[in-house]
Amino acid sequence: MPLFRTLIAAAVFATASSLTMPVLHAKDAAAPAVAGPVAGTRITEAYARLVARDAYFWAWPMTNIYNRRLAFKDLPEPGLMGGIVPIAPINRLSMLTDYIDPAERLVACPNQDVVYGAGSIALDLEPVVLQVPDFGDRFWVY
Repeated sequence: MPLFRTLIAAAVFATASSLTMPVLHAKDAAAPAVAGPVAGTRITEAYARLVARDAYFWAWPMTNIYNRRLAFKDLPEPGLMGGIVPIAPINRLSMLTDYIDPAERLVACPNQDVVYGAGSIALDLEPVVLQVPDFGDRFWVY
């Protein structure tokens, strides 16, 4: 949890900093640098809450995916975590081949109409090709 709080604090700082820093383009390179906010400017509690909410909104998914990437990077091959839910090493995919087990507790509302699978894609490591079977007129989401 301390890493998560540190990342949230960093995201809040980065978001707040980006809101107060001027954007300089090549044509503005000679423009004088702004020393900081206008003297006497105060950040209200409501504004700070909005900045924190936006930072959390963007930082949580990135933190979640990064933690999954770290957790799954050393897996030897695709398989099932706890014998129930699919997991796979980076840039690999694991799929269930049967109905989801009633003992499963990681998916909030599991159902038997969903084909479950998992995989983390890291395009910074290598290119990845996803091949999708022809489902005809059935609805599907990847």
